[in-house]
Amino acid sequence: MDFYAHQDQARRLSGRLLLLFIGGLLSLSLLLGLLLAGALRYSEGQRLLLSPLTLLGSGPVLGISLAVALLILLVSLFNYLSLAQGGRRVAEALGGRLILPETQNPAERRLRNVVEEMAIAAGLPVPAIYVQDGEPGINAFAAGLTISDAVVAVTRGALEHLSRDELQGVIGHEFSHVLNGDMRLNLRLTAALAGLLFIGQLGRLLLSRPRHLGLGRRRGHDKGAGVLLLLGAGLMLLGYVGILWSRLVQAALNRQREYLADASAVQFTRYPQGLANALKKIGGHRYASLMFHPQSETFGHLFFSQGLQTRFAGLFASHPPLAERIRRLEPGWDGRYLNHGPPPAQQRSPRVQNAGGAALLLPTDGPLSAAEALPSASLAAPEAWLPLIPAALAGAARSPFTARQLLFALLLDSEPALRQRQLTLLGSEAAAVSRLAEVPVPAGLRLALLELAMPALKQMSAGQYRTFREQLVGLMQADQHISLAEWILYRLLQHQLGSQYARRIETAERYQQMEQVAEAIQTLLSCLAHQGTPGQAERIFGKGANSMALYGIRLQPAPPIAALGPALSALEQASQAVRLRFLRCVVKAMEHDGELGELGERECELFRTLAVCLDCPVAPPRRNLPRSGAGLRTPKNANPA
Repeated sequence: MDFYAHQDQARRLSGRLLLLFIGGLLSLSLLLGLLLAGALRYSEGQRLLLSPLTLLGSGPVLGISLAVALLILLVSLFNYLSLAQGGRRVAEALGGRLILPETQNPAERRLRNVVEEMAIAAGLPVPAIYVQDGEPGINAFAAGLTISDAVVAVTRGALEHLSRDELQGVIGHEFSHVLNGDMRLNLRLTAALAGLLFIGQLGRLLLSRPRHLGLGRRRGHDKGAGVLLLLGAGLMLLGYVGILWSRLVQAALNRQREYLADASAVQFTRYPQGLANALKKIGGHRYASLMFHPQSETFGHLFFSQGLQTRFAGLFASHPPLAERIRRLEPGWDGRYLNHGPPPAQQRSPRVQNAGGAALLLPTDGPLSAAEALPSASLAAPEAWLPLIPAALAGAARSPFTARQLLFALLLDSEPALRQRQLTLLGSEAAAVSRLAEVPVPAGLRLALLELAMPALKQMSAGQYRTFREQLVGLMQADQHISLAEWILYRLLQHQLGSQYARRIETAERYQQMEQVAEAIQTLLSCLAHQGTPGQAERIFGKGANSMALYGIRLQPAPPIAALGPALSALEQASQAVRLRFLRCVVKAMEHDGELGELGERECELFRTLAVCLDCPVAPPRRNLPRSGAGLRTPKNANPA
């Protein structure tokens, strides 16, 4: 399939539908303004219980419309803040059960491996994983406000009936929702619907007031009761018409985002058949993709496939028809659905797709030796990364206690005297940390190992996290010097774990133009250029700066580590459009560097850090793993390039 063409088409239609949604909200505000203005004029000179409304005066309709729009906005904002508690709240509200990183259940371990592989391939943090044990249908969803608090959940039916390739296609689909910003968009649309629902509920309340207050029993209050009844009926009618309109547009918008997610999933996996077969199994399954939890209607737009029965010829369906989705993935499909799948616990997928589409044979559910894996790793695909990590390190990453020790081991210096000082700071844990430090980390997989440990680290209590953070800082400052590798590791940990233990406040968007953050861009782009191909820093920097149309900035000498934090903080205050453009231009600079030579390890790690901390899930450039098995650790005072 031409997934790039499908992506472009879905994005164009999504933009038009979003404008239509906003236009509907503005039109509704104007109609409500007309209704309220008419009611106020009708009630002038009368002693009615509408006195709170008369505070608005009998001013122009536009002013009242703006007040109504502000009311809808405030109610929507309140609901947005209540929903913005992270994906865990959504998963738990839908009856999800958290899969612990150290689970020994074969099916759950297979799911965990697939999620980890896709996260590493997509350049995203490994999310928390949930299973909905009470759902027999085949379905899944991703939820969360940012990429750092995202979760992925699958139903029991998906876990039991999908093969590994099919499950990978489903997870790739959900990850593409994260990459395309659909989680935040769906959250905002849900909040907007809550604002419209409030208008309808207010109308219902006004309809009930005359009866509750006894209006109409006395002759002098007949007119007041009539005004309340008419106003309440008008508000309820317009509110629910607005909800009907909004749900119609939201459903159409969501269907386009589903097409986009399918196309993006194929881009990740390079194997459309896995996703197509998953959809075929939904069509042939007894419960299809139906969801039975009472909260399923509220979050129906999040699911992988239609979770609720549809009416009105599918106008309000949140997902496209199964047959249409399958034919886009497999144009020659014969129309037959699949009724049964192989036992997932016993199936091992031998397929690894490289960038050119050729298949490699690699076992994907167990660790490989360096001799077996590294020759094939240069054809990097999702399944080619995870098996490269030694079993001892992968096992340590999946337990909350040993995951801490693993991070300590990554910070140990290679200089004996300094390492001994660091181990002294760890007390009784020094021996275990030292043993982990002796296991070599394959080149290029340092951050992948960090992401594997993240779900386990999120199981710590608030007190344990504070102690852990203090120990990390102590290890980093043991020689009174912070290296780039240490800064990258700590910044990622702080961003992904900090919001877990303290309420995160969204950074205000102060900068709307690239020129306003040119100085910060100059610092970060200079640092990245110096991590690339030796002797090519000027060309790499120029490629990135020209892509951003920032012709006034110049390559600096390798910036000090202390300058990176303020520069990144300044970019965090830029609009999402500026942040996305910056990262996409950085990708162009890195791809140019890839043409000049092999992408540097620190170069890739710095990009990953920027993408995560800026909450912009931009897919990283494809990078070939080095063919040598050398580990990552270098002396702290050595040149990080």
